[in-house]
Amino acid sequence: MEKKQNDFLVEVKDLKMHFPVKTGWFSSKPLKAVDGVSFEIKPGETLGLVGESGCGKTTVGRALLRLYKPTSGEFRFNGELVNDQSIRHLRKEMQMVFQDPYSSLNPRMTVEDIIGEPLDVHKLYTTRADRREKILSLMETVGLNAEHATRYAHEFSGGQRQRIGIARALAVDPKFIVCDEAVSALDVSIQAQVINMFEELQEKLGVAYLFIAHDLSIVKYISDKVGVMYSGKLVEFAKSADLYKNPLHPYSQALISAIPSTDIDSPMSARRIHIHGEISSAINPPQGCRFYKRCPKAFEKCKSIPPELIETEEGHFTACHLINPLL
Repeated sequence: MEKKQNDFLVEVKDLKMHFPVKTGWFSSKPLKAVDGVSFEIKPGETLGLVGESGCGKTTVGRALLRLYKPTSGEFRFNGELVNDQSIRHLRKEMQMVFQDPYSSLNPRMTVEDIIGEPLDVHKLYTTRADRREKILSLMETVGLNAEHATRYAHEFSGGQRQRIGIARALAVDPKFIVCDEAVSALDVSIQAQVINMFEELQEKLGVAYLFIAHDLSIVKYISDKVGVMYSGKLVEFAKSADLYKNPLHPYSQALISAIPSTDIDSPMSARRIHIHGEISSAINPPQGCRFYKRCPKAFEKCKSIPPELIETEEGHFTACHLINPLL
């Protein structure tokens, strides 16, 4: 088994996820949902992945966990190459918390059976008493009571259902969790509770997160680093504080300008950047920058030459000809 040692828990290199779309009776074209994404995550670190709906965020998370088989690219977990063979023993090291707590839980199973299912699959207990003890411990960890164990998912609120999903993900003691819009379906007050719980679990267990969201204020709060996606590509990648303080890509600037702010002295609160036009087609993407048709700062080079994601400042990567005029 190919394995190498380094400082990163998760390493993604040039990940591509293309879906065939029929264009005729005997012809098809690839829909490029993810088209060359690369990033790394250290143990105990949170990477936020943001962008508008349809940009490929969720597809990245599902491809990493092999829920979709990637078209191409390389993904290493703790130095080990992840493929169809290695995912069998790595599956319990990587888990996912899904967006919709209403549809991601089996309505015919009790909470005890939902949380205990991963324990059954991976045979992580010796006796039935040991199984129940582990389940009750997980429930306590996410703020659920032992009396909830015999209830069904429909008897709980949205926040409680998401806690059940988190307990299920934690059952196999993973090192990495993909949180796919894990709080977007919840009320604002419940969102804060779940976000705080994610942070407490990270501090206690040392788990790393890929936190996929479109709410930039939440991502700013929870993430160590942030990647901004547009039409299947990363257009900016930086430490969270650096990105929010000094966004370099025009798309990132527009996203951050849309965050509601009570700080009237903030330079980004002084003006709202409006983006006009339609998102570029994932089936027939433009030859150059995928954002150029909507970019207020685009020039001729943007139409024909795709910008590369390069380090423009220390730890700050940007894919824009305005920032990298010589490329």
